[in-house]
Amino acid sequence: MLLSVMTLPGSRGKKLLDVGCGNGSFLAKMQRLGWDVVGVETDPKAAGIARERFGLKVHVGDLTEAGFADQMFDALTMSHVLEHVPDPVHTLHECARLLKPGGKLVVVTPNWGSLAHRAFGRAWPHLDPPRHLHLFSLHSVRQAIAQTGLQVLRSWTSARLATWTWIAGRQICRTGHMPGGSLAGIGRLVRLEGIVFRIVEDALCSVADVGEEIVVEAKV
Repeated sequence: MLLSVMTLPGSRGKKLLDVGCGNGSFLAKMQRLGWDVVGVETDPKAAGIARERFGLKVHVGDLTEAGFADQMFDALTMSHVLEHVPDPVHTLHECARLLKPGGKLVVVTPNWGSLAHRAFGRAWPHLDPPRHLHLFSLHSVRQAIAQTGLQVLRSWTSARLATWTWIAGRQICRTGHMPGGSLAGIGRLVRLEGIVFRIVEDALCSVADVGEEIVVEAKV
């Protein structure tokens, strides 16, 4: 299933919490698919956009500070959040507490064992110091989730970000820093390299855990 909806199908009236909801665009999409949505976001500016643009309910701050009741949600999503938190296992325990029996957790996080990390080494964009505090292999994130008592249903790696990762890695090698929000200054050859790299990585993902992102589905 598509990562654009975090592998979740449409649902009528079930409750979804997105941790690190950003500007709310993902939650707005899930709301259109029938979910009753709530967000948590540490950036007040992003949370304000989610509220004003989409009319969403968003708690500003850390998940553990939100004060949600036990077994409140049918699904919980975290996309590129786990690598930012000081204590990932504690955060995952909080996720488990919030899920109803049979509830589903979907986690997406950068893959330490990705093909681009092997290619770029210290210039791999997902190292992203000092914002990324922890980075995971597929095995280690599965272990972290298992410590909470949640049952891992499926796990795999995705090449969805391979093109961007290649372009950003080449930029870091050339200039020493990440590209900004625009790729306007990136040459056609590097863009083409990025496309080819994604095709290669996508093919390899069928036989090895080398995608740029780890995806794990777990349930209570």
